[in-house]
Order: sequence, then C-alpha cells, then structure tokens
Amino acid sequence: MARGRRTGWVEDSPIKNGQQPEGSNKKNRFETKVGFFSVAIGTITHVTSKPAKYSMVTVENHIRTATRIAILIALAFAAFAVAPESAAQYNTLAVGAEIGSPTAVTVLVPTEKRYAFEFLGAWDLDDFLFLNAHALVTRATDDYPELHAIWGIGAFVGIRDNASSSATLGISGKFGAGYDIEPFEVYVHLTPRFELMPETDFHLGGGLGLRFFTGK
Repeated sequence: MARGRRTGWVEDSPIKNGQQPEGSNKKNRFETKVGFFSVAIGTITHVTSKPAKYSMVTVENHIRTATRIAILIALAFAAFAVAPESAAQYNTLAVGAEIGSPTAVTVLVPTEKRYAFEFLGAWDLDDFLFLNAHALVTRATDDYPELHAIWGIGAFVGIRDNASSSATLGISGKFGAGYDIEPFEVYVHLTPRFELMPETDFHLGGGLGLRFFTGK
C-alpha cells in the first residue's frame, strides 16, 4: 500500500506504472467524438444563422434607390430639353450663401449655353462636409419677370467627420424658385442627394439662399 496525496492509504494504481486504467481508452474516444460533433453542430448553427449577404430587403433597397436615381436623371434631362433659349437668366458671375440643410457658400458661373454652373462648399448637421456642383437652368414667369423657377442636376463628393471619416460620392438635384432684387437673388430650394459610394443612401436637403451678381 502507498500513501495517496489526498485520500490517505490507497492501493497501488496502474497509472503510477504508466498504464491506463481499464476502460479509460474507451472513455477518451467517446469524449473525443462528443467534442467533435459539438464543434461541428456549433459551426453549422453559426453559419446558417447569419443573414444572407444579399437579402430581399437589401435587393429591394437597391431597386428603390436605382429607381429614384433614374427618375431624377430623367426629370433633369427632360427639363434641359424643354428649356427655351430664353431660359438662361444667369449671365454674370455671382457669389452667395445658403442656410438650411446643407449650409453652404456658393459661386455661380454663367455659360454661353442655356445653363450656368453652380459650385457649393457645404456642410450639414450630420458633420458631413462636401463639394457639390450643379448645372442650373432658370425660367422666368410671364407675369412676374423677377420670379423664376430653378432646376438642375449635379454631383457631389464629401467626407463624414466622424470616427470612420468615410468618403462619399453621389449625384444630386436642385429644384426651387428665386426672386430678383438687383443686384441680388433670393431663392428657396430642395436638394435631393443620392449617395452611390461607399453604399447607397438618400438624403433630402433644402433651405434659403442669397446671391450677389457682380455684373449688375
């Protein structure tokens, strides 16, 4: 008999001589099989429980966004197509600002065509900084020449000032109405923006703007 470490006097054990007790091999093999199947079942459950990369909701969102973009582009091209030659009201350089969503400083550059280019350095309440450019057309009303409609299409590139600081790229439109009080123009507008990168998203902005025409 030998003194055991915990139980006092015990019989000599075959483990002490490098031997496995009877039945221990079967027990080890059984535990190995149970462990293997547990891991396999856990892995299958984890994989199958993940949502599909392209779920129906994701597909529907992409279709909805693509439809909005197509409608915006179609309306813009239709607006340019039907704009008469007399539609170009912007014929001198202008600088100004907008308040709202986004808030921006603007520069308007006239062209010899029926449209002018508008450039904006803008930011909104979501800590989104971006540069935006539009090709704009205006058309005055018959009864009130100072009052005119504004519409156009453009693009933007920006960066979100957050932890990820993600860059974005997309297209935008501008629709509104303006009133001339020379040498100024006061206008209100709506600006839909469709983000295309890094993911698709839609934002609707708008506000009040003021321009100063340098040549008037």
